[in-house]
Amino acid sequence: KEEISIEKVISAGLSGQLMKPRSTRHFFPFSRFQRINYPLHLLKKDKPQDVSKYLAKMNREECGLAIKEWLDEISEELEFLTKRKEEVEKEKREFLNRIKDYINVFKV
Repeated sequence: KEEISIEKVISAGLSGQLMKPRSTRHFFPFSRFQRINYPLHLLKKDKPQDVSKYLAKMNREECGLAIKEWLDEISEELEFLTKRKEEVEKEKREFLNRIKDYINVFKV
């Protein structure tokens, strides 16, 4: 999958360009904070617009393929979250193991 830069997403949004459906969904690492330096006042809100011209025109086969891609993405996301949950649970066990003497002393 092509990696899309933050700048490209912002540029597309500000210009009104439409990107491929679900192309801007990201898996954010929980342990790292990424700062995006873009002032909110620059993200102006205009009057509501008719967006029907942006809706994908698909035949039955294309629609089925798009649904399969979305379901695959959701499965991938669930797998990522499951692994992340396992990592955090392991981290908690290791932490509790390291501090078990303190827990006994202080009855935490």
